[in-house]
Amino acid sequence: MALRTYRGVSPTLGPGACRVLGDAMSQMPQPDPAVFLELFLAHEGELRAFIGAVVREAQAREDVFQEVARTLWKNFGRFDSSRRFGAWARGIAANKVLEEHRRRA
Repeated sequence: MALRTYRGVSPTLGPGACRVLGDAMSQMPQPDPAVFLELFLAHEGELRAFIGAVVREAQAREDVFQEVARTLWKNFGRFDSSRRFGAWARGIAANKVLEEHRRRA
């Protein structure tokens, strides 16, 4: 499957997210991984920006992103495809950011 570009940007996936997604995909039966990956890659930049706007420390930012990626995949079977993936993903990211702030408080 060829991945499409999103707004002229070719999708990339950092090594941490690849590891998290690979582990999650190998352990859980879920809907079509190709559909998930295409949606995830199309929104990766905006998710990283969203998380980066509130989580300043680089390692914590990457940890939150990986947790978001894992949670998105784990819950992808519950995603309502009539709604926007980006909004759903940002909602999960917001919850993970709050969890990170509570953990550090």
